[in-house]
Amino acid sequence: MWLTVGILIFSLSVALSSQADADSNIMDRMVNDDRQLARFEAIHHVKKSELDRKKEEDYEEGSSEEDYEEESSKEEDYEEESSKEEDYEEESSKEEDYEEESSEEEDYEEENYSGEANLAPTCDDGVKNQDETDDDCGGSICPQCIDSKTCNAASDCRARACVSNICRAPTCSDNVQNQDETDTDCGGSICPKCADTKTCAVGSDCLSEVCLSQICQAPTCTDGVKNQDETDIDCGGSRCPQCADTQSCRAGSDCVNGVCLSNICQASSCTDNVINQDETDVDCGGSTCPQCIDTKLCSAASDCVSGVCSSNICQAPTCRDGVKNQDETDIDCGGSTCPQCPNDKICSVGSDCISRTCSSNMCQASTCSDGVKNQDETDMDCGGSICPQCVDTKLCNVAPDCVSGVCLSNICRAPTCSDGVINQDETDMDCGGSTCPGCADSKTCNVGPDCVSGVCLSKICQAPTCSDGVKNQDETDIDCGGSKCGKCEKGKGCNVASECFSGECSSNVCQMCSLSSFVNGGFESGNSDGWIVGGGKRKSILSSEIQPKDYFPGGLHYDSSTATQHSSIVSSKEDTVLKSLMPKTTHSGKYAWRIEDLDKGGAVSVISQQITNYFCLNIYFAWLAVLENGNHVAINSSVMIIELKDETVGDTLLTRRYDAGAGSNGVDNRFKQSKAYFYTPAWQIEHLSIDSSRTGHNFTLTVLAADCRPSGHKGYVYIDSFGGVAP
Repeated sequence: MWLTVGILIFSLSVALSSQADADSNIMDRMVNDDRQLARFEAIHHVKKSELDRKKEEDYEEGSSEEDYEEESSKEEDYEEESSKEEDYEEESSKEEDYEEESSEEEDYEEENYSGEANLAPTCDDGVKNQDETDDDCGGSICPQCIDSKTCNAASDCRARACVSNICRAPTCSDNVQNQDETDTDCGGSICPKCADTKTCAVGSDCLSEVCLSQICQAPTCTDGVKNQDETDIDCGGSRCPQCADTQSCRAGSDCVNGVCLSNICQASSCTDNVINQDETDVDCGGSTCPQCIDTKLCSAASDCVSGVCSSNICQAPTCRDGVKNQDETDIDCGGSTCPQCPNDKICSVGSDCISRTCSSNMCQASTCSDGVKNQDETDMDCGGSICPQCVDTKLCNVAPDCVSGVCLSNICRAPTCSDGVINQDETDMDCGGSTCPGCADSKTCNVGPDCVSGVCLSKICQAPTCSDGVKNQDETDIDCGGSKCGKCEKGKGCNVASECFSGECSSNVCQMCSLSSFVNGGFESGNSDGWIVGGGKRKSILSSEIQPKDYFPGGLHYDSSTATQHSSIVSSKEDTVLKSLMPKTTHSGKYAWRIEDLDKGGAVSVISQQITNYFCLNIYFAWLAVLENGNHVAINSSVMIIELKDETVGDTLLTRRYDAGAGSNGVDNRFKQSKAYFYTPAWQIEHLSIDSSRTGHNFTLTVLAADCRPSGHKGYVYIDSFGGVAP
């Protein structure tokens, strides 16, 4: 039993010893495996360091892309080798393989690490030592690390980008100033432009394009840089002033003149299709461009072709737009389109006016002398109810439109004595007047000659009688002579002596007087033949005491010198004193006589003629007078006297006595006054009818003129046409 137990214990001991050996072998193998793994890791690290160093050298030398790819291929081979190491770990359980590999490791260690512990650390020893952040790079001593190496700060990295303790390739968002950036992540040729206040080298480094003193500045319109939304340097866009001609632009609003063609500001014109200059619409209106057509914008009527600007829109012209346009001659009137103009409006021709009268380009109120057919005229300035009648050949509507009273086919015709109309100077239809035959009894007349009978009583032609007051039938004078009526008195017409009461018919006039009684009554002999001329000084004689007889030859105050020098014959001319205020100094014929001269001097002049055995029925003479007013009373003033006396019976038939006394009471309405003179403005005709009771008597005409008494103010008289027939 104990043997059995002993055998069992021995067997167990042997087994335990074998197990212990086996365990010891396993532990040794595990240690060897750990060493082998460490060696492979060291080999991997060395090879990887060599590969990294190679990359770094290639990076510094600018290796070509192909070289880099070759190195990448080597790195892939290395990775493949690392994979083999992993495979080795799987196969390390196989002792034969492990021992073979162990032999290789020993050879490698002998070759590469003999005396390793004795070397000083360097930047190319393939080991991360000193203050390196990765093998042989980083820290304060060794070169900066390439991308993917371990780092502590950006200064450890060649790219100056350390993100999560790994060197990274530089970017524009790594918050590091690298590459050719002028400030962190901006500027340079790669990264975005920098914002204001960032560091810059040139304007292109800045968003604003403005780099002053190496700092990006906010853009302005005076920074000399094309920035913001400027279209050219410091102009254009939404912020800066508009650009001048030749500068760049995007739209017309970028340009001072509003014209942008081919992105260049152009000089403005009236054909640039832009509202510029002082245009009111595109290329029209204002002071420079043509006027605008209808519907275009305007500021004033002058901007529009039509001349009508309403609510700032050019409108088509009308005749009530308050503007002179179309062919109007004045506002809304005249021309071919609008109504005629009232008076005082501008016109071109008569048809522009309601009155049809256009004078000096103004419509005038119509008259009968305006040279226009207007009002109700039937022809120019004649006919109708207002204007005179029309002459022959003028238009008419009815006979009263015509002077002739004859309107045939609306034409005034020349009157005749058979036209059935009272015209010309006819007193009745086709009779009477100076042209047509005398009218029969009962026809209208004005005077006897209008009648066949020669008798017109109460405007009606009557049958003739010897008491109708008309010379008719075969009468030689009114109601006398001829074969039917009684004999004629003196002065009546006659053919033979038997027709006169006196039995004397001389020169077809019944004679009972002798016109030859008057001698040189009109002074046509050019002297005073047939007249008695006298004169003298007035001296202190009062006007009321002057008597014509005292100044004739043999008279109390007669003075031959005064008589011959103060009166004289005169020809037809203007009075020297009153000039045009008086008529010519002769009444008829070539001569007259002036009693008293034109000078002061206090003289009296007188003239007279006597006709004897006078049988005529009338005595006529004419006179003019001038009396100067010296502000004297009547008795001292200039004076004139005219007397016609019947010497046979000794009575005076006519007396005219006037003086120039103050207050003009010494003259009547035959006189007018001019300054200091009373004068007759026309020849005064005196007519005396001599009745049968004075037949055969002697008659004397006497005319006297005297200057005033104190100072000789003038007084003179003209006498002419003394005779038996009307002058």
